[in-house]
Parts: sequence; structure tokens; C-alpha cells
Amino acid sequence: MKIRLAFAVLTLPLLSGGCAAALLPLAAAGAMATQKTDTTSRPASAADVAVAAPDSSARPSGGNVELTAGEPVAAPIFESEPAAGTYEILDIAEMPAPSAAPNATALATNTYKAFTDYVIEQTAIDISEQERVSAILKDPSELNGEVLSCYGQPPAVLIDLDPIDDIFDPTASGSLDPGLRSALRTLATNSVEVLWISDLSPNFAKEVVTALKLAGVAVVDEDALLLGAGEASRKQVLRERAATRYCIVAIAGDEKGDFDEAYFYLRDPDIAVELDPLYGHGWFLAPTPFLPEG
Repeated sequence: MKIRLAFAVLTLPLLSGGCAAALLPLAAAGAMATQKTDTTSRPASAADVAVAAPDSSARPSGGNVELTAGEPVAAPIFESEPAAGTYEILDIAEMPAPSAAPNATALATNTYKAFTDYVIEQTAIDISEQERVSAILKDPSELNGEVLSCYGQPPAVLIDLDPIDDIFDPTASGSLDPGLRSALRTLATNSVEVLWISDLSPNFAKEVVTALKLAGVAVVDEDALLLGAGEASRKQVLRERAATRYCIVAIAGDEKGDFDEAYFYLRDPDIAVELDPLYGHGWFLAPTPFLPEG
């Protein structure tokens, strides 16, 4: 046993990084064997542990554990021996921590800032000299990215309330995304109308208004709601109707179908490459407006 263990340890540097890591548990299994002691014996020292043979009578404390024989492990086969001098021993005490995931709140804030900046840029256009750019496709079936014309209608934005594959619940506890709250303040200052769209029944209009006000939306009424797409009509129809009253310069939604229903009929939404220029220029993929509590 001692010879086999020493051989396994000595050959580790000759193995590739992945193979060496795979054999470390085998070497450690022999090296970490505990000594059978009585109640007066001292804990095994590092030297004792390094040469101790596994004791079949040893059992972990804290309860009865049934041990079963393991399957034999096949030795790895190498096509060729690694060249000498290609490995470096790192002096580290523990594995490095994984990279931190992007902060969702920061990403949302950046998205809504880009959304706001674009809207303000559009509202600053002198319509006597230049036409504002609509975010509503002229003919979705063409998938060519051509948008409707604005004929002097007041500017507005459209925000989709529904989470992906779900319908907005105005009775659920939650809060408005901080990035969106900041955007709404800026839009209000610049007299931009904010419209809210959802598949929720129009019967819940009052509840939606209440939920938005409790979340911090200063100005909102039922006229700003586009509801009932799941019952009376499609969201596409509601968007197009709104475009007759307003110049919808930007849409915020958490999935591509929130911009146009054409995406729901494509087997591969990524093939609509001619629509890509609209992202960041009228279409903004953003988190669901309401954050769930907790």
C-alpha cells in the first residue's frame, strides 16, 4: 500500500492538469486514512496520516454508516508522455472565487437610461423640419424594418407590463424597477406620454392604475392603459391603434414579441436581421417593469 501510494504521488507531476486533478482524490483517499485509536490516544499527526493504511474497522462518528465496496477505477491511458517542463506548480491555498455575475439592477438602469436618452433625442426634433421616427413597423410581414410615419402626433412611449409567458398581476406585491422610475421622471418633465400595455382584462383597469401609483408612477389614468389584448384583440392591434393617436417613438419590453407579433410566427426569430437596427433605436429589451417583492 505504501509503495502504491508513493508511486501515485510521485507520478502526479507527469500527468496533464486535468488528469492530475482526476488522480488527486485517489491519492488523497490513501493519504487521509485515519488511525484506529482509543479514548486516550492523541490525534494522528501529519506524518502518521501520510503512512497510515486504511482500517476497515474505522467508522465516522455521529451514526451508523454502511460501507460498500467501490468499483475498481481504470488507470488512464495516455497516447504520449507529456513533455518535461510544461507544468507549473502554483502556490495557492484555495481555488479562486468565480467571477461575479453582472448586477441585474445596474443592467436595467443602463437599459432604461438608453431608452430615455433616445426618447429625449426624438422629442427634441423640430417636426417642421424633420420627422420623428416611429417604433411601430409599417408592414410586419415584410420584416424589412420600415416603420410608420408620424404626422405631427404627440410623442409617446409604450411599456409592456406582462412578464415573459405570463400576464401582469396588479395585486401582487412588488416595486417598480429603479431604472424605469428614473426614466419616467425624465419623460414627464419633457411632456412625453407613457402608455402601458398588457393582456390583462380591461375589467382590471382600476387595479392597474392603483398598482402603478403605489409603485411610484406620479401621473397615470385609465386612458394610458392598453388592456384586453387576450380577449378583445391582439396586442398588435392595440399598438397600431395607439399609433394613430401618438407618435410611438420607443417601446420597452422583456421579449422580442413585445415590439411586434411577427416574432411569434417565426421558427427562428434571429433570422429577422433587418429588424436588428431597431434595437436601441426605438426598441429596448428591458426587465419586466415590476420587480417581485424580495
